[in-house]
Amino acid sequence: ILLRQKNIKNCLGCLNCQTINNCFVDDDMSSIMRTMENSDLIVFGIPNYFANVPGLAKTFIDRCHPFYTNQKLKGKKIYYIYVGGGKEDGTEEWLNYCTYGFNKYLGLNKIGTKTYKLLYNDDIKKLNTNFDELLIDIKNNII
Repeated sequence: ILLRQKNIKNCLGCLNCQTINNCFVDDDMSSIMRTMENSDLIVFGIPNYFANVPGLAKTFIDRCHPFYTNQKLKGKKIYYIYVGGGKEDGTEEWLNYCTYGFNKYLGLNKIGTKTYKLLYNDDIKKLNTNFDELLIDIKNNII
């Protein structure tokens, strides 16, 4: 699911989701949330913007608030792929910090993280990595 291709509105902060266990905002999040509920594994790719997640990723995280109350993601496995223009360890440190509450309060089981240093569109062509190995790492972590 490419979030940028979806209609995801901001969280209103109304907390109605705590009583109805669902968000009443009418957009693509309801189908995304159903997909997440029915998945064995969530892979979340996030770029690093100024030592933080970008706005769309934060909006997505905020809109997952119904899962805090209904606990439908509790125990679900999540694997993160981080991308940043700086050093990989810095990107990973900051984005781990930014996703900590998402994992903790939704009860997600973080099974792994892979971080890449990529800034420009052409950097992926220069990257000396085997994406098949990444898929194997993810697969090995879900077993």
